[in-house]
Amino acid sequence: GDLSVFTLGQGLGPAIDIQNFDIRAGYRETDRPDFSFFLAGSLFSQIKYVPTDYEIIQDAIDNSKDGDVIIVEEGTYYQQINFSGKAITIASRFYLDGDTSHISRTIIDGSYLTKSDSSSLVYLISGEDSTSLLSGFTLQNGKGTVYRYPDGTDFIAGGAIYIHRAG
Repeated sequence: GDLSVFTLGQGLGPAIDIQNFDIRAGYRETDRPDFSFFLAGSLFSQIKYVPTDYEIIQDAIDNSKDGDVIIVEEGTYYQQINFSGKAITIASRFYLDGDTSHISRTIIDGSYLTKSDSSSLVYLISGEDSTSLLSGFTLQNGKGTVYRYPDGTDFIAGGAIYIHRAG
């Protein structure tokens, strides 16, 4: 059948036609939902959890494929992330339950970044489009990334999010 794009959460997207999907939902040892979706026995999309499955958000991105969802638990993450051209969702628990309090408690922080020419927090630089989603975070202390115009003039752009060659 026809595959539909879907999102998880209250009122965030269309319903899934369960006639065409084998949905296996259960609970892991931490009582959090496992929303792995399978189509005809092959993996369709997965939810990955940070820091339970991956300690670093970028490791979860690097081990994801288009359609995957990365849920980042509350905490402060002193790191940068790059979507690496993937059509994935990176979100706090806000994405699952709509509770806005998760936003202020799920932080990507650039306080300890040391490269003055590349200190944005989130990079969308490899052809990403509207299928690459970042949702439910506080982004703080990003310092930007140096961009050089063809005439050689430099400027700093994207303190929090640097977008270049993305749709």
